[in-house]
Amino acid sequence: QLLQLQKHYPEYQKLGAEVISVMREEDKGAEGIATSIEKSGAQFPLLLDVGEKQTSMYSGGAFNTYLISPDGVIREHLDGTKVERPTGEAILGALQAQIEAYVPAP
Repeated sequence: QLLQLQKHYPEYQKLGAEVISVMREEDKGAEGIATSIEKSGAQFPLLLDVGEKQTSMYSGGAFNTYLISPDGVIREHLDGTKVERPTGEAILGALQAQIEAYVPAP
């Protein structure tokens, strides 16, 4: 999914969005994160949740994607599994829909 996120990252930024990826399965710690960044070319933050301490509170073991508004409210979540995660296109479509729903037309 990192490759998908990076592919669409400029489009997300044009819409005023930021990507933050929280990795909980990285058993090599910071070194593993660095390798993931190198392989994917990720230009967005990758965070590490060792032992799934934080992600277990909201994801329940799923691989979901959340769209969070600037005021910290979760506006949308896209369900995902370890094998089948939301595509970059699906995330972009959901982001565009949320912007249209919450930003009044001029």
